[in-house]
Amino acid sequence: MAQTKKILLVDDSQIFLMGLRMAFQTADWVHEIFEARNSDQALKMLELHGDINLAIIDVCLEKRADGLELIRQVKDKYPSVKTLVLSQYKNPDFICRAIVSGAYAYIAKDSEADVIVTASKNVADGCCIFFGDTISKEILSKLFGNADNIRAGKPHQLSAQELAVLQYAASGYGNSQIATVMNISSNTVESYKERIKNKLGYNTIIECVAFAVSNGLISFKD
Repeated sequence: MAQTKKILLVDDSQIFLMGLRMAFQTADWVHEIFEARNSDQALKMLELHGDINLAIIDVCLEKRADGLELIRQVKDKYPSVKTLVLSQYKNPDFICRAIVSGAYAYIAKDSEADVIVTASKNVADGCCIFFGDTISKEILSKLFGNADNIRAGKPHQLSAQELAVLQYAASGYGNSQIATVMNISSNTVESYKERIKNKLGYNTIIECVAFAVSNGLISFKD
């Protein structure tokens, strides 16, 4: 049986928190669920429960961008905790800011419950980046295809297998899913990701995906 995860739900709406908890309580991959209504409570929960795997955060807590600051703090203080954004905002610039802040996924609050749960599992399992239907793939390509993301790397250094890993990651696949479709182990997928980061000179796979899209090596697609 796959390893179960501990998740933290962060939203200032008690009713929405209740709905989220109900959605995740039926997921067999979730071991324990914690809740927080603001950034301070969320950071306290992470301090008390050091083995939380995933934080699902509304970007609008006490103020419009408060969730973005929380994501940055989680990334700095608890780098092993992956973050997924749930938000009512679908503005491309706001989505890009969330990803740059460290989020692994950005999902609209009006998404179906099973979409949110599935996206959360993908992120918890090591998914690079996931948007569901929140933003079109065309806009994503434009977002990540700006000049700031183009570096003097050597795209030809990436092997076919490494490019395939990046493509699957850009399409929302987690490590276990990539391993299955490529007929390799999850450890091998992780090794590929480490080699990709070393070759391109980035610290995260999200940045590598942005570089690959910017240089036309891969594309965002379903």
